[in-house]
Amino acid sequence: MNREFWVLGDFHFDMTFFVDTRTRHWYASLLMKIVIVGAGSGGFLLAQKLIEQNNDVVVIERDPAVARQADNALDCLVVNGDGNQIETLRSADSEEADFFVAITESDELNLVACGLVASNFKKPFTIARVRNLGYTGAVGPEGGLFGIRRIINPDIEAARLIFDAVRHGAMSDVIAFENSVLQIRDISIDENSPFRDKKIADIRKAAEVEFLVTVIVRDDATIIPTGDSIVRQRDTLYVAASAENFELLFSRAGKKKTNIKRILILGGGRIGTTIISDLLPNSGKNEHKKRNRFRLFFRVPALRITLVEKDYERCKQLSAAYPDVLVLNADFTDENTLDESVLMDNDLMIATTENQELNIVTAVYAKKIGVRRTIALVNRNSYVNIATSLGIDVVVSPKTSTSNAILKIIRRSNVRSLYTIAGGRAEIVEFMVDERSAIAHNTLVETKFPPDTLIVFIVRDDVTIIPTGSDSIEPGDNIVIVTRREHIASVEAFFEPK
Repeated sequence: MNREFWVLGDFHFDMTFFVDTRTRHWYASLLMKIVIVGAGSGGFLLAQKLIEQNNDVVVIERDPAVARQADNALDCLVVNGDGNQIETLRSADSEEADFFVAITESDELNLVACGLVASNFKKPFTIARVRNLGYTGAVGPEGGLFGIRRIINPDIEAARLIFDAVRHGAMSDVIAFENSVLQIRDISIDENSPFRDKKIADIRKAAEVEFLVTVIVRDDATIIPTGDSIVRQRDTLYVAASAENFELLFSRAGKKKTNIKRILILGGGRIGTTIISDLLPNSGKNEHKKRNRFRLFFRVPALRITLVEKDYERCKQLSAAYPDVLVLNADFTDENTLDESVLMDNDLMIATTENQELNIVTAVYAKKIGVRRTIALVNRNSYVNIATSLGIDVVVSPKTSTSNAILKIIRRSNVRSLYTIAGGRAEIVEFMVDERSAIAHNTLVETKFPPDTLIVFIVRDDVTIIPTGSDSIEPGDNIVIVTRREHIASVEAFFEPK
């Protein structure tokens, strides 16, 4: 047995984790069969997470070299073949799958593969990754085309994260939860941070702000801290607090809120234009407007947006589509084509090009010459921590956000939201408690969660509760939990109906 002690307020929580034989058989029945088409970085990441939760995963990959690499690295069956061929789908036992996910770089292949499965097999729930807004506009996120159940657009998922970060001052990533005033945001500790080399309890006392440090990411380690944990240089803290308290906390950390009115967007691709449509919902092409109606509920101050794109023909299209945006034709890789003052005259720079190295370098350079806030788009998970350590305020990975969106669908219906952090080593999950859930009507001290698991807060009747061990879990509660990814399936079992 693994034994771990937690401190929740003044309550010491003895979390002995065990599963008896009857529970183990019931738990095994929860595991699912998932077929994934595409073993590229996105498909590989998704397969890796699902395998770690002991699901039965089959990966289909048409490229022999990529298939061999996946076969060597993943503990699952890898089928080398075309995902849009019925013979290949049958060889992967797709008819018995609970979920069928097509996540290749080809929208058309993903649509055809899911369409074939939907028309030939009754059981699988089909999910297609589709970037082309023409397809997603016609199909919608709930699917419908070719019988596909759900469409995931990675550009929209990434743009949503960027929009939320901008709305909160672009000081950090923002993880928000339904019906709760609390958020989880990250704070990076550099050599000048007043929090460096101090205990969390001492930081809380000196800052005079209510907050909870849920996770410390230190190099390759993921730490669930206590009040006695010491914060070190280059740590990244994932902190839970209200929006108002975050403003005070960032100020105490030496990072005051910036009034963002001038934004420079580097890259006129799908993500760049989606961000513009989010920030200026009355501007742009018609296909964006329906999706952005809900943005009007949020007050966005008057903005001056400049868009830099190196392709001249694309610039002409963008200028016609977004008359309220200044569109500049320039190549950031050529230092002679863009004046430094174009960068300096902005409160925020968002780098969204297809070149993730350029995004990182440009964001770091923008910070150096005085731009207060920067956001960079990256594709490799390993680059997220690197970019954060270089001082970039917000780092967004479309592959990670896409994987999170798919995992939320694949996970049981009681998962309200899901976020991976620390390079995928830990997850923040919001669960809804059902009347039949194993955890219902139990106190936290009676619930034997796995080690390295923290209940961050409970939302009950729109009231947020920071729990102690004596608090009970009731049907209808929403519970936000942080745990290591290897424990997520065990944690999920507590919320499944008996």
